[in-house]
Amino acid sequence: MRITWLGQGGFIFEHDHCRLAVDPYLSDSLATRGFERSFPPPLVPEALNADAIVCTHDHGDHFDPDSVLPAVASRPGTTVMGPASVVKHGAALGLAVRQLAPGNPPAIAGPFTLRAVAAHHSDPAAIGLIVEVAAQRLYLTGDTTCVDDLPAAALAFGPVDLLLICINGKLGNMTAEDAVKVTEIIRPRLAIPMHYGMFPVNTADPRSFLEPVRKLGIAARELPLGAPVPILPFRGIVPPVITPLDADETLNEAAFRTLLASLAAADLPALFLCGTAGLGPALTDAVYARVLDVAVDAVGSRIPLLAGVMEPSTGRAIARLRLAAAAGIRHAVVSVPYFFAPRSAAEFTTHFEACAAATLMTILPYNLPQYTHATIPTEVILDLWRRGLIGGIKESSGDAQYFADLCGGAATEGLPVFQGNRPEFAPLVVQGAAGAVPVPANAEPRLFARAWQAAAAGEPACVALQAQTDDCGTSLSKVLTSSPAR
Repeated sequence: MRITWLGQGGFIFEHDHCRLAVDPYLSDSLATRGFERSFPPPLVPEALNADAIVCTHDHGDHFDPDSVLPAVASRPGTTVMGPASVVKHGAALGLAVRQLAPGNPPAIAGPFTLRAVAAHHSDPAAIGLIVEVAAQRLYLTGDTTCVDDLPAAALAFGPVDLLLICINGKLGNMTAEDAVKVTEIIRPRLAIPMHYGMFPVNTADPRSFLEPVRKLGIAARELPLGAPVPILPFRGIVPPVITPLDADETLNEAAFRTLLASLAAADLPALFLCGTAGLGPALTDAVYARVLDVAVDAVGSRIPLLAGVMEPSTGRAIARLRLAAAAGIRHAVVSVPYFFAPRSAAEFTTHFEACAAATLMTILPYNLPQYTHATIPTEVILDLWRRGLIGGIKESSGDAQYFADLCGGAATEGLPVFQGNRPEFAPLVVQGAAGAVPVPANAEPRLFARAWQAAAAGEPACVALQAQTDDCGTSLSKVLTSSPAR
């Protein structure tokens, strides 16, 4: 999934080729009322290209006819939704609006399930939104003051992964201090402030929210304006799938499909294809493409797939990214160029910027200096994350301090860090890792998935499960090191 912040309370959510827009204010229609924009709209209404538009209440920066009507006219069939006040205003404009209200059945917009929850604003009909997509639950507060039942209304549907919360503290909205209190109760995986910066007369400093939230041990980040930001839909054990080859180094499809079926049946969050364990750098383009095609055909409709891209130049990496995209892969784990390795922060940055610009896939840098002879600087990773160019990182250096530094970014800014060495699950969870990528999970996927879940839940069973995964890894290593065909 990708999120684009349009400013104020406006967002675009994208998943499975479907675009959901919420509260798009893409005009300057409020300037005549003393609310002039601080920055131009990031796009024109005709470029919104939304399958569905939700306006959370009938104020001009949330239901803006100068934005919504051109957007609908440019894409016939767009569904517009909102509370009773927006339904009434829409009818006066000749615009059909489907009503959303707390307690009503959820609305479906492609892969998005939408539920209205109560907001407390000067428009009595105002709503917040619970959005469920790609196994994630988002809570967008809409415009609201801080009331005691606000967190409970959101948590009634289950834990919140991503919280989008207003902070401006004026004209019927909670202050940043109130927003921190709400965030502390909800405890999302990631909190994002909104409803600031658009109008000089009605704004707040996002740092007044971000800094105290991070002190509570909750990750928080500021979204860049107008840039699609990837949000990973998975956490936990992501096996680096072994690629079985025949003697002529072509794919043994029967064996590969059997392995994929076993992994997909183990309730894993994702699979990593053509990585180091999957022999990605050794595969010809034809075999690489075939591996991805078979995986998409076999399990792609059931589980997210990541493709490894480890190439000696940026141009060759981009070519592999295009092969992966053509196969229908949505996430790529990309190393720095090897042989001619980057030598400066600028060179590392340029490589990943070029890869991100060449594809709509979510990029995760792959740090494995034992093969690339270059360690990606942590400041480069965090800069790419803050700008919305990457969705996380796979860290396989084995450097404990480097991993801890990355997890510091995970704790404060929500950077998903996946550890690629043999994992010790409880310490990984404590450090804030998003998951692990262990080779032995190919042999015992259910065991590794259960071990992670136990560690994440703080269960006493995690100690015994850790020992079992260690034994599995040791046994697999003995098999591989004794095989002449390894």
